[in-house]
Amino acid sequence: MSDFRASNDVVVDYVKIRKIDGGELDITNIIGGIDIFEDLYAAGITAHFHVYDGVNFYDNFPIHGGELIDVRFRNDFDGSNDFEPNEVNEHTFYVNNISELTEGSNDRSHVYTIECVSSILIENTKTKLSRYVTGYNHDIVRHICENVLNIDSSKLTIENTKYVSEFIIPQWSPIQTLNYLSRKSISDATNDPGYLFYEDKYGFNFVSMTTLFNNDLVKRISQEYLNTEALSTNKDIFLKYTVESTSDVNEMSLNGAYGGNLTIIDLQNKSFSNRVYDHSNNSYAHLNTTNYFQPDDSTSMYHDYTYGDGTNSTNFKLQRLARINELNHFTMMIKMPGDSRLTVGQKLYVDIPNHFNLDEGITQNKFLSGNYIIRGLRHIISELGYYVNLELTKDST
Repeated sequence: MSDFRASNDVVVDYVKIRKIDGGELDITNIIGGIDIFEDLYAAGITAHFHVYDGVNFYDNFPIHGGELIDVRFRNDFDGSNDFEPNEVNEHTFYVNNISELTEGSNDRSHVYTIECVSSILIENTKTKLSRYVTGYNHDIVRHICENVLNIDSSKLTIENTKYVSEFIIPQWSPIQTLNYLSRKSISDATNDPGYLFYEDKYGFNFVSMTTLFNNDLVKRISQEYLNTEALSTNKDIFLKYTVESTSDVNEMSLNGAYGGNLTIIDLQNKSFSNRVYDHSNNSYAHLNTTNYFQPDDSTSMYHDYTYGDGTNSTNFKLQRLARINELNHFTMMIKMPGDSRLTVGQKLYVDIPNHFNLDEGITQNKFLSGNYIIRGLRHIISELGYYVNLELTKDST
């Protein structure tokens, strides 16, 4: 595995396993595959290490769970072994499980998979929180991350929130508490209620969607559906894509991609009222400059940006629902050559060529092309090469 390069120029510097009470072993040369998954909706990263053990490693270094696995890999596009810090993908995982051993070609060889999780998922299982807390949500998040989950402050990116919270944590796990705080937070800078808590290759993030949307582009990728040889020389193209979901105006309007309806029936006074909330205007940051697909009567919709009594108001709940569902508005799956610089939450520009009306000189599909957020990312390194599966999402057309 240490010589792993092939067509996609990946260098696996090391895969080491070590026990909590001491003892370390470099298992790079018996690793047949690495699978690391990041998710914008998940607090931690998971990994699988596929082991081809022909040296009795498992018998001499038994794995019981809780061991640490350190891994570092990176791209070396030009073969010079010179690389930038953002090209290094380095993690420490805890062993969570090991698959059933399968016998290899001789009595001393085995094939199995070591299943691992990031440290936050291990620390999360050790503690239940039951206490009264008060303060700004970003301060509560920082306290839980640093003092309960033992996350180094240098690994935290936390966006300031408005409003002071006061509540009792009712025997929740730390991650359950952090997810609750995400659902009850409003950005102090942008008024955005779309907060997320997730882990990427650099650390842990408690940020709003506006922050993600306003980030700089990290890469532009394009489809090359005729020239497959280019896949081995150009790291910014992909062969094919799959559209996982598309815009259904009626359905998405109902579940909150554009807003929500607040219907009030007052039986005592025999009155009825209906209010419509939408995100069609530019009060929030969006991935692309153009608007959503909209119903013809969208001009009659309006948005009320007052929060009433803060995050407890019905108005806030509708806006939170609308904001988060924008990440489910349109998703696309792409498999492309591996790039160790990529991580979940980054913004990419995807260029999809126009397959129709070519005689009109339109070369780009204007509906599918545009800025996307990486919602999910899987780094896969095997004997066949290094590639990434990207789950991309865009909130506008």
